[in-house]
Amino acid sequence: EVGADGALRLDRAQWVLGEYDLVAIEAAAQLAAATDGSAVLLSAGGERLNDTKLVKAALSRGADELYRVVDPALEGADAFQTASVLAAALRKIDFDLVVCGEGSADRYSQQVGLLVGALLGLPVVNATGSVRAEGDALLPQPRQPLAVDLDTVGSGSRGVVPEDIAHVVEQPGG
Repeated sequence: EVGADGALRLDRAQWVLGEYDLVAIEAAAQLAAATDGSAVLLSAGGERLNDTKLVKAALSRGADELYRVVDPALEGADAFQTASVLAAALRKIDFDLVVCGEGSADRYSQQVGLLVGALLGLPVVNATGSVRAEGDALLPQPRQPLAVDLDTVGSGSRGVVPEDIAHVVEQPGG
């Protein structure tokens, strides 16, 4: 719906997980299974994060837990604000790897994962096609082979999970 001022009104829109987030959740769940680890989700945003449909959609993808930082001030947060909140929360969580979606369906700035890595002082592997675990290392594929320690932040695109899974997450929304 368009408001009187010409701006889109999103207050009545039904929110869904974006494709990029779904791919990241699938990748995290697969990597956790391959390494006998656990996939713990972390999200920061406004009150919409309390939507039970969103919570169920996220957890139904194979994640073990979901942490949310809910603050009305984050409703229109930019990439740096979001990354700052996520990095602060990650400092309180024991993790081996952070998997971020390639971008968001609304802004697609592709900055949050990079900024989280920078704020945590961790190396970042960006725009990976797929990733496989081998011992204590992750091997991003199919671009130039690169082995990284588990203390890394990474973001990937559709190819990070097999096509038979990626086609399932081709759903509109964001």
